[in-house]
Amino acid sequence: MKKSLLLILASLFTVFALTGCADEEKITQPTLSDLKSLQGTYDIEFFYTYATVATLTNDCSKLQEYVGSDAKCSNIANQRDSEMQGKGSIAVYDGYVKIITKVQLNGGGFNNPTVAQVAKNQKYNYTVYKDIPVYAVKDNYLNLDNDTKGTTGRNADRLAGSKDDTYNITIENGIVIINMIKDTGISIAKTAPVVVRMKKVSDNVETLDPNTAFPTPDISNIFKADIGYNN
Repeated sequence: MKKSLLLILASLFTVFALTGCADEEKITQPTLSDLKSLQGTYDIEFFYTYATVATLTNDCSKLQEYVGSDAKCSNIANQRDSEMQGKGSIAVYDGYVKIITKVQLNGGGFNNPTVAQVAKNQKYNYTVYKDIPVYAVKDNYLNLDNDTKGTTGRNADRLAGSKDDTYNITIENGIVIINMIKDTGISIAKTAPVVVRMKKVSDNVETLDPNTAFPTPDISNIFKADIGYNN
């Protein structure tokens, strides 16, 4: 009797294990040869931007590989890696690709006194990229020539985005990479590079709320929910 029960339990465990693997394998891997495969929800694994006086990123150790040889982090220990949480979504419909990213950071580069004073609202970035037509694939990039440009969105306490933001998208080993040149509107540094790397976690497109911050990292002291922004 005990042996039969053990066999039944073992069989059930095998079925559950195989079902779990099957569920994981159902996620369609993104590729630019089939833009419909981009559709889904993503976890943002890496974020980088250069804020003139400091690098803002969640992983200084990856800068040379992901950004380039000129990208550098502070040598001050508590001004290096920021804690980060981020999600992205991609929807493909009516001949267009719609991308949204939501990134929240704290610590790291934000511990730089100048950044803490003038750029603390960059701890939160909700970005809606202008819809890109599906035909704009060239040399393994989507929107390589920046024919489509402009973003809308918000940061921690005010509206954000610019009609002059430019960006393109590529894919490496299943990771969707957004390379953007952001219009800062600041005279001393009119543009800033941005790199976002994200991994697909679902074929379903999750609705990302622009006016609700992630629970962590904590930015409750600066985040304003009601600033009049809607997608």
